[in-house]
Amino acid sequence: MGFFNKLFGGKAEQQEAKVEFISQNRTILAPISGKVLAQADIPDETFAQGILGPGCGIEPSEKTVYAPFDGVVSQVPSTLHAVGLTSDDGIELLIHVGMDTVEMQGKGFKGLVKEGEAVKAGTPLLTIDLRAIKAAGYPATTAVIVTNSDELGELKMLAEGSVSAGTPLIKF
Repeated sequence: MGFFNKLFGGKAEQQEAKVEFISQNRTILAPISGKVLAQADIPDETFAQGILGPGCGIEPSEKTVYAPFDGVVSQVPSTLHAVGLTSDDGIELLIHVGMDTVEMQGKGFKGLVKEGEAVKAGTPLLTIDLRAIKAAGYPATTAVIVTNSDELGELKMLAEGSVSAGTPLIKF
């Protein structure tokens, strides 16, 4: 129980037990808990090839999608399978839940925010029914795509493997 144990021991354990969303400049936090996939491994060519922009996939293990930064909701389609956001520092992000889930016409999705609404990192955006997505025959892989990366500079991935929502994921 030396000096370092007293200084760092208890606090590190508390931080791991509780997920917190702490907004950071030009950083995208994981919007959902799950396994991070390289962009090339997203099971949809448009996302995998980066046609809409760079990012990654997350194979979700939880049902809630959260705001990955402070900003404004820029788009919520009527099918509720995605949400567009713009951060306070200019990142435009698309969170697209599942592949081809637009075909579900909103079944299995519940929108919790509206277009134009200001959100803080950690604000719940959507809830999803993973069983309904799989029962409909679609992958639940969630694409996290930066649609204005040309304006932001180089994207750096900060996480891999299993992540909890709120973990720093991407930085510019």
